[in-house]
Amino acid sequence: MKKIILIVSILLIVCGITPVFANQEETIIVNRKTYSLIEETESKSQNKAEEQNNKEYKIKIVNKRRNKMKSFWENYLLQVVFFSLFAVIIIFSISDLIINKNITSKENIVDTVQIVDSYENTTGGTMTLVGKTLVRTPSTTHYNIVVKHKGKEYKIDNYNTYKQFKDKKGQNVKAMMEKITYKDKKIKYEIKNIYEEN
Repeated sequence: MKKIILIVSILLIVCGITPVFANQEETIIVNRKTYSLIEETESKSQNKAEEQNNKEYKIKIVNKRRNKMKSFWENYLLQVVFFSLFAVIIIFSISDLIINKNITSKENIVDTVQIVDSYENTTGGTMTLVGKTLVRTPSTTHYNIVVKHKGKEYKIDNYNTYKQFKDKKGQNVKAMMEKITYKDKKIKYEIKNIYEEN
């Protein structure tokens, strides 16, 4: 009977003590030097993370400034191009008005001209920045016949004319032209077309 009581008592003691240890948190005992090392490591990790955040923030600011400057220059260049074209149109319009006021007469005449050259050339086909996009401008092929009249050369850009006269350098042909006379007695000729006399 005593043995049974002793066994039961031991079991009760063990059962009573076990929950106490089960609820206790695990405790690690370290010395002061080890604790300082751990604290220093944590501090360095925190500082490194802050430096990384600061670096990323600075990069974002720089990129934002670059994009802003790029956008500014693109808009500025577009405005410059637009106003330049507008100014050229106005200047040509004013020039035409002044020239037309000085004209005293216009007449269509036929005279002899000499073919001095023939050639092809292409314009356009370049890359142009439109906003943020590169756009290729359409290319145009010109078919030119150069004729001489009273010591001055004139260019005719016409495919059919080029095809007909490209191999006839040095030949004299007839030309339909406009004779323009100005107030100061100057005379200007504009070649409209050339043809072979039958």
